[in-house]
Amino acid sequence: MHILIALLVYDDVFAPAIFSSHSDNNMSTSIGGALTLTMMCDMKTAPFFYIRFTVHHASEYRSTFLPFTVSRLPTYLPLYGYSGRKFNRTLLYLEMSPSTFNERFSEDIPMSFLRLHAPFRTINLTKLIGTRSLATASHSFNSKKNSQGNYTVTLIPGDGIGPEISESVKRIYHAAKVPIEWEEVTVVPYLKDGKTVIPDAALKSVKKNTVALKGPLATPIGKGHVSLNLTLRRTFNLFANVRPCKSIVGYKTVYDNVDTVLIRENTEGEYSGIEHMVVDGVVQSIKLITKIASERCARYAFQHARDIGRNHVTAVHKANIMRMSDGLFLDACSEVAKDFPDVKFDDVLLDRACLHIVQDPSLYSNVVMVMPNLYGDILSDMCAGLIGGLGLTPSGNIGRDASIFEAVHGTAPDIAGKDLANPTALLLSSIMMLRHMRLNTYADVIESAVLKTIAEGKKLTRDLGGTASNTDFTNQIISNLGSV
Repeated sequence: MHILIALLVYDDVFAPAIFSSHSDNNMSTSIGGALTLTMMCDMKTAPFFYIRFTVHHASEYRSTFLPFTVSRLPTYLPLYGYSGRKFNRTLLYLEMSPSTFNERFSEDIPMSFLRLHAPFRTINLTKLIGTRSLATASHSFNSKKNSQGNYTVTLIPGDGIGPEISESVKRIYHAAKVPIEWEEVTVVPYLKDGKTVIPDAALKSVKKNTVALKGPLATPIGKGHVSLNLTLRRTFNLFANVRPCKSIVGYKTVYDNVDTVLIRENTEGEYSGIEHMVVDGVVQSIKLITKIASERCARYAFQHARDIGRNHVTAVHKANIMRMSDGLFLDACSEVAKDFPDVKFDDVLLDRACLHIVQDPSLYSNVVMVMPNLYGDILSDMCAGLIGGLGLTPSGNIGRDASIFEAVHGTAPDIAGKDLANPTALLLSSIMMLRHMRLNTYADVIESAVLKTIAEGKKLTRDLGGTASNTDFTNQIISNLGSV
């Protein structure tokens, strides 16, 4: 079987136009999927084009250039662009034997982890090989206790107030006698081959322990780094972000009946980072939606609904406008719903969901909402605002090989080191982590102590309307551990 790519070349901007395999059944691929393709060539180098393939598999990263040969004569067509600018459009046909690919990448990398993308399209390689869907992967916690009878959990304190609120969690866990040993690591990034990467020690720790708790991270500005949170999600394939928002007794907001659970697809959509300049003054950003990722996230949402006793899943989308991309996400959810006949499934447009939630949040109190990446980012923060802000909101990122639970608020550098930070968000995220680890008794005890401390209102940090320090607030929670 030979692989053929037909490329449209606008001056020196490349875009795969057709992607197919030459075999007995002449099977063609579909748009979507999971190999990063970068064109590194010049028209003068023909008939050989060198294309860089990048493989992301768990914490592994491999990259190499592979040669393609021109299989047919190119076709040249003039094209008039914006402002009457004329530039050349060329249709090239490139071919590569699979043996060339196999010589560079070992067979232990599933083809479902490979994504081929360039400025205008993303092409799925999975159907060429016939791999199984990743949606069938298990996401349960399977780590074992160490010789002391404890689980080892990676702790990433983070930046700004991160170390202070992480210390609060450690103190409370020690007082509650939670069977956890913390393995503290740093994720200060560095650039490797032009890409933001995190230290090997942190990679190995999360991969080994399969669960981590993370404080807020600050991405270095002006140094070529991409978002550290995005880097972690991509590195560990954290495909689903779980954001519960529930009104907290003792902290008064406009609403007292908020109890939403949002699950956000975490790996693609507008956050795929596929952008380019078409011509001067015109930028195109690709919204990548794949069946595999959508199905995987939807399946987790239905299973999570079962696990937490909710019998209703709602898909949030804009398929009325983005018929292909959001339509694919909605279709994937509908297909997965057939495997969960005991869970009601429906869908709602994003704008309508926002309107409903701010009018009456109780409409979604028995629902798990699942949605693509950008919508989840916006809607989850909006729901957090209904209960008092990100300082009271837990978050968990679920992956195939690891899960990371985190505080989603900022690093608050203005109060860092002043013993003023509120650790509630990180504490509630750690409680999600405990339930993920099936340490439910400890989770219930700590959660009750946290909520009791807020309801009492005696020792609250400034952002909660009090005057207490971080230390005072933490001590009060520890004191309440014995009374719940």
